[in-house]
Amino acid sequence: MNTKRISAELSGDTAIKHGILLTTTRLDKESKKDADSKFCELSVLCVEKITQMCSNASGVQYPSYDQLLQFLTDKETVVDLPQHTTDKT
Repeated sequence: MNTKRISAELSGDTAIKHGILLTTTRLDKESKKDADSKFCELSVLCVEKITQMCSNASGVQYPSYDQLLQFLTDKETVVDLPQHTTDKT
């Protein structure tokens, strides 16, 4: 099993957004270590997904940080997510 230690200090709006995301994902109920690990795991999966989406949209196989940031902040970028439906039949 590969392991990687990540350390980051968040401040300002990013720290506030992080707290909100911990709450909305219910990771605030976990221990700090477990919450941080799960948040990082989720973040890596999100970056993988958005990298693929950006690559498909732009034709750039390996978009840079700046290209990903532009893709994410572009108001014309539309992200279609599958809709969750409950079948009550």
